[in-house]
Amino acid sequence: MSISLFQIPKPIEEQMKQLNELVEAHPLHLPLSKVARLLGTKDESLRAAIDCGNFSPGYSWRKGGALNKGYSNRSVLSLVHPIRNPCRID
Repeated sequence: MSISLFQIPKPIEEQMKQLNELVEAHPLHLPLSKVARLLGTKDESLRAAIDCGNFSPGYSWRKGGALNKGYSNRSVLSLVHPIRNPCRID
């Protein structure tokens, strides 16, 4: 049985299908909780990675005098970009 070098492995194909469905449902900004689930991590871990600059598609902000932060994930094209220095804090 020979396997083509150009064949996409099933797990990657399935994850790309999930990403496609997520983008179709949320074309501009992807919900943090759904991105975390897709990446197999907790919401808090993804927020920490965004805050320490290790997840480039996401960003956070805090308005002057506010105690909490807002989080957003940019367009899907950023999601397929490799994560810089991934830190998993589960």
